Amino acid sequence: MKDQEPPKAPTIPAKIRLNRSEKMGLPFLFLLPVLAVAGAFGPATEVVEGQTSSVGWSAEYPSRLRFQNSERLNVRVQNRSQVTLAQVKLAFDPNYIHAFTTVAFDPAPSKSYEVELQNLAPGESRLVSVQLAAEQYGPHKGWIALSDGQEAARANLSTFIFP
Repeated sequence: MKDQEPPKAPTIPAKIRLNRSEKMGLPFLFLLPVLAVAGAFGPATEVVEGQTSSVGWSAEYPSRLRFQNSERLNVRVQNRSQVTLAQVKLAFDPNYIHAFTTVAFDPAPSKSYEVELQNLAPGESRLVSVQLAAEQYGPHKGWIALSDGQEAARANLSTFIFP
Protein backbone atom coordinates (compact mmCIF):
# COMPACT_ATOMS: atom_id res chain seq x y z
CA MET A 1 0.00 0.00 0.00
CA LYS A 2 1.26 3.39 -0.90
CA ASP A 3 1.13 6.46 1.28
CA GLN A 4 -1.17 8.80 -0.48
CA GLU A 5 -1.76 12.34 0.54
CA PRO A 6 -5.28 13.67 0.40
CA PRO A 7 -5.94 16.30 -2.23
CA LYS A 8 -5.42 19.90 -1.24
CA ALA A 9 -8.45 21.90 -0.27
CA PRO A 10 -9.59 24.44 -2.82
CA THR A 11 -8.89 28.09 -2.11
CA ILE A 12 -12.11 29.94 -1.32
CA PRO A 13 -11.99 33.70 -0.97
CA ALA A 14 -13.33 34.89 2.40
CA LYS A 15 -16.52 36.89 2.06
CA ILE A 16 -18.94 38.17 4.61
CA ARG A 17 -22.46 38.10 3.36
CA LEU A 18 -25.02 40.08 5.29
CA ASN A 19 -28.59 40.69 4.37
CA ARG A 20 -30.01 44.21 4.49
CA SER A 21 -31.36 44.08 8.06
CA GLU A 22 -28.05 42.67 9.35
CA LYS A 23 -26.16 45.50 7.66
CA MET A 24 -28.50 48.03 9.27
CA GLY A 25 -28.09 46.42 12.71
CA LEU A 26 -24.30 46.23 12.61
CA PRO A 27 -23.71 49.84 13.78
CA PHE A 28 -25.90 49.15 16.83
CA LEU A 29 -23.56 46.37 17.90
CA PHE A 30 -20.79 48.95 18.16
CA LEU A 31 -23.05 51.66 19.59
CA LEU A 32 -24.45 49.63 22.52
CA PRO A 33 -21.18 49.31 24.47
CA VAL A 34 -20.47 53.01 23.95
CA LEU A 35 -23.91 53.92 25.31
CA ALA A 36 -23.46 51.58 28.27
CA VAL A 37 -20.10 53.11 29.18
CA ALA A 38 -21.62 56.59 28.84
CA GLY A 39 -24.30 55.64 31.40
CA ALA A 40 -27.33 55.52 29.12
CA PHE A 41 -28.57 52.34 30.76
CA GLY A 42 -27.70 53.23 34.34
CA PRO A 43 -29.85 54.78 37.06
CA ALA A 44 -31.10 58.32 36.54
CA THR A 45 -33.52 60.69 38.22
CA GLU A 46 -35.82 63.43 37.00
CA VAL A 47 -37.65 66.26 38.73
CA VAL A 48 -41.26 67.32 38.15
CA GLU A 49 -42.95 70.29 39.76
CA GLY A 50 -46.47 71.43 40.40
CA GLN A 51 -48.31 74.14 42.25
CA THR A 52 -51.65 75.46 43.33
CA SER A 53 -52.26 79.04 44.46
CA SER A 54 -51.20 78.11 48.01
CA VAL A 55 -48.87 75.11 47.69
CA GLY A 56 -45.79 74.42 45.60
CA TRP A 57 -44.16 71.02 45.30
CA SER A 58 -41.38 69.22 43.49
CA ALA A 59 -40.81 65.50 43.11
CA GLU A 60 -37.50 63.80 42.38
CA TYR A 61 -38.08 60.28 41.11
CA PRO A 62 -36.12 57.50 39.36
CA SER A 63 -36.52 57.77 35.60
CA ARG A 64 -34.22 54.79 34.93
CA LEU A 65 -33.58 51.93 37.29
CA ARG A 66 -32.21 48.40 37.20
CA PHE A 67 -34.22 45.35 38.26
CA GLN A 68 -34.20 44.81 42.04
CA ASN A 69 -32.31 48.06 42.68
CA SER A 70 -33.79 50.47 45.16
CA GLU A 71 -34.32 54.21 44.80
CA ARG A 72 -36.30 56.96 46.52
CA LEU A 73 -39.13 59.08 45.20
CA ASN A 74 -38.95 62.33 47.21
CA VAL A 75 -41.70 64.94 47.17
CA ARG A 76 -41.11 68.29 48.88
CA VAL A 77 -44.30 70.21 49.64
CA GLN A 78 -44.21 73.89 50.65
CA ASN A 79 -47.00 76.14 51.89
CA ARG A 80 -46.63 79.38 49.90
CA SER A 81 -49.67 81.07 51.39
CA GLN A 82 -49.96 83.29 54.46
CA VAL A 83 -52.31 80.91 56.34
CA THR A 84 -51.87 77.49 57.90
CA LEU A 85 -53.32 74.76 55.69
CA ALA A 86 -55.31 72.27 57.73
CA GLN A 87 -54.76 69.40 55.32
CA VAL A 88 -52.77 68.79 52.15
CA LYS A 89 -53.22 65.44 50.39
CA LEU A 90 -50.58 63.85 48.22
CA ALA A 91 -51.77 60.85 46.15
CA PHE A 92 -49.65 58.39 44.14
CA ASP A 93 -50.88 56.39 41.13
CA PRO A 94 -51.42 52.78 42.33
CA ASN A 95 -50.53 51.37 38.89
CA TYR A 96 -47.15 53.11 39.04
CA ILE A 97 -46.47 51.98 42.62
CA HIS A 98 -47.34 48.34 41.75
CA ALA A 99 -44.33 48.21 39.39
CA PHE A 100 -42.16 48.18 42.52
CA THR A 101 -41.77 45.97 45.57
CA THR A 102 -40.74 46.90 49.08
CA VAL A 103 -42.61 50.18 48.84
CA ALA A 104 -42.16 52.16 52.07
CA PHE A 105 -43.77 55.56 52.65
CA ASP A 106 -42.46 58.15 55.11
CA PRO A 107 -44.72 59.48 56.56
CA ALA A 108 -47.08 56.51 56.38
CA PRO A 109 -50.12 56.86 54.10
CA SER A 110 -53.50 57.53 55.70
CA LYS A 111 -55.29 55.75 52.83
CA SER A 112 -54.06 53.52 50.06
CA TYR A 113 -51.20 55.45 48.37
CA GLU A 114 -52.38 58.77 49.85
CA VAL A 115 -50.37 60.80 52.37
CA GLU A 116 -52.03 63.58 54.36
CA LEU A 117 -49.98 66.48 55.69
CA GLN A 118 -51.75 68.15 58.62
CA ASN A 119 -51.39 71.80 59.71
CA LEU A 120 -48.86 73.00 57.16
CA ALA A 121 -47.76 76.43 58.46
CA PRO A 122 -46.99 79.40 56.15
CA GLY A 123 -43.59 78.92 54.55
CA GLU A 124 -43.26 75.43 56.04
CA SER A 125 -41.83 72.67 53.88
CA ARG A 126 -42.30 68.92 54.38
CA LEU A 127 -40.79 65.91 52.70
CA VAL A 128 -42.70 62.80 51.69
CA SER A 129 -40.36 59.98 50.76
CA VAL A 130 -41.20 56.65 49.13
CA GLN A 131 -38.59 53.89 48.95
CA LEU A 132 -39.06 51.86 45.75
CA ALA A 133 -37.40 48.57 44.74
CA ALA A 134 -37.68 47.81 41.00
CA GLU A 135 -39.63 44.64 40.24
CA GLN A 136 -41.15 44.67 36.72
CA TYR A 137 -39.04 45.22 33.59
CA GLY A 138 -40.01 47.83 31.06
CA PRO A 139 -41.62 51.27 31.00
CA HIS A 140 -43.95 52.37 33.79
CA LYS A 141 -46.02 55.52 33.75
CA GLY A 142 -47.98 57.12 36.53
CA TRP A 143 -48.78 60.36 38.33
CA ILE A 144 -48.59 62.26 41.59
CA ALA A 145 -51.51 64.47 42.57
CA LEU A 146 -51.65 67.11 45.29
CA SER A 147 -54.77 68.69 46.73
CA ASP A 148 -54.81 71.60 49.20
CA GLY A 149 -58.56 71.44 49.79
CA GLN A 150 -59.33 74.15 47.23
CA GLU A 151 -57.27 73.25 44.18
CA ALA A 152 -55.42 70.24 42.81
CA ALA A 153 -52.25 69.81 40.77
CA ARG A 154 -50.93 66.73 39.04
CA ALA A 155 -47.66 65.67 37.40
CA ASN A 156 -46.79 62.63 35.32
CA LEU A 157 -44.00 60.18 36.11
CA SER A 158 -42.21 57.80 33.76
CA THR A 159 -39.70 55.16 34.86
CA PHE A 160 -37.93 52.54 32.76
CA ILE A 161 -36.72 49.43 34.60
CA PHE A 162 -33.83 47.63 32.90
CA PRO A 163 -33.21 43.89 33.40
